[in-house]
Amino acid sequence: MARPKICFIGNCQAQTLSLLADHVGAAVDIIYLPPVFDLKRFATLDIEKLINGADIIFNQRVSEDYAVSFVRPSVIRAKFGSRSASWPNIYFDGYFPGIGYVYTKAGKLTGPVGDYHFEQIREAWTCKLSIKDTARKILEDSSIDFPVEKSLQKLRLRETETDIKISDYISTYFRVRKIFYSMNHPDDHVIFEILRRLLGRFGIYAGVPESIRGFKYTLNSLIVPELTFVRQRYRLLFPEQNNIRGTGIRIDSDFGGSDGIPLVYNWSMLVGAYFRLYDHVFKEDGASI
Repeated sequence: MARPKICFIGNCQAQTLSLLADHVGAAVDIIYLPPVFDLKRFATLDIEKLINGADIIFNQRVSEDYAVSFVRPSVIRAKFGSRSASWPNIYFDGYFPGIGYVYTKAGKLTGPVGDYHFEQIREAWTCKLSIKDTARKILEDSSIDFPVEKSLQKLRLRETETDIKISDYISTYFRVRKIFYSMNHPDDHVIFEILRRLLGRFGIYAGVPESIRGFKYTLNSLIVPELTFVRQRYRLLFPEQNNIRGTGIRIDSDFGGSDGIPLVYNWSMLVGAYFRLYDHVFKEDGASI
């Protein structure tokens, strides 16, 4: 029997799924696609033809008004029917509540941890708190109620519109090991589990979890530690980590953001980097944070 041609449509998680399917030796031929957010490369007739040529289409959930019409859920379902299966954006911010994005007139603001920003740090900068007090506040402020439960609830809501679920796996294992490096960068075990479920829907064996050993494309270029009050509240069982893996900050006359050079921060260093970024960007253009 011929090996089915498959493709994964989505963000960086989709690309990692493609690479992991190859790494574990799944009996499939993979059609590699650029991430959907790279519109210049993705929104082309060539990419649409590649998708149309696949025997099985795995699509990550996007909105029905997504810029690329041929990957909208209703279009995928109508065109491919039982040849397709969807999964949610695997997003979990329970370890680090308050993390999110900041937008300026130029779009998403990039900083020391990629596109990620902390509401607690933004508020502290606005209120002119010290770096030391801010670093302590972000770790110890337990005023955020039920961060894990709220994050899982949002994921389950997204899963009502997808064929494959993953919230049950996250709720089972989030205490046992650190399964997210940042809110939308899960570890290899989570990626393998979603791969196993997607392929299993079509009777394709993905192997055993041990087969992920040696995988080179882990989504760990940026790492955000769990906050201290989250660790204490949920009695997390894995070792505590206090350092943040990010990139250096570039501040110049035209732009504030990341220079792409890997850098390890402690929390005080990270807060200071964000403060310098906000001082530059928001005082220069007069925008509100």
